[in-house]
Amino acid sequence: MTNPPPQYANEPGGVINIITRKGKVGRTARVQVYGGTRGESGGSANLNIRKQGFSVNFNAGYGYNIYQGYGYSRRQNFFGDSTSYLNIDNRYRNRNGRPNFRFNLDRDWKERHSLNLVIQYNESQQHNASAIQFLDLDGAKQATSLSSRDIALSGYSQNPSLNFTYSHRGRREGED
Repeated sequence: MTNPPPQYANEPGGVINIITRKGKVGRTARVQVYGGTRGESGGSANLNIRKQGFSVNFNAGYGYNIYQGYGYSRRQNFFGDSTSYLNIDNRYRNRNGRPNFRFNLDRDWKERHSLNLVIQYNESQQHNASAIQFLDLDGAKQATSLSSRDIALSGYSQNPSLNFTYSHRGRREGED
């Protein structure tokens, strides 16, 4: 304070006045939706409730995407009496889903006691597929061998967690 009030005017050195404010009391909510140019989309929602000594927060969401692609390779092998052609065509499709939520509860009571509860869950689902075809042609461009390979992969993972904390603040400074 560059010009402190009279009750602080006789203090040696400067006077610093720090004013803090508590978190906003009431309810807030938010909904978000998104999408992208590469096949991704999703959404989330958030709800927050605060009262004196009590706070609840809930978040939930889901993300989803599909990635697709293709490729090819054309080869020619020249031999003395023939030419061999090897054509490779491939395509893939990757699909992912990711649901999640988080619940957080904070409760303060009796001035020195507080509780905190966090429940969280994340999940991931993957489905990937690719197909590759090998075609070998002779000099007359007649098929001499054909093989194809289809590969599919699915995965699923869950990550639930629970955290409960009780805190008791003692009468002395810094004592928990």
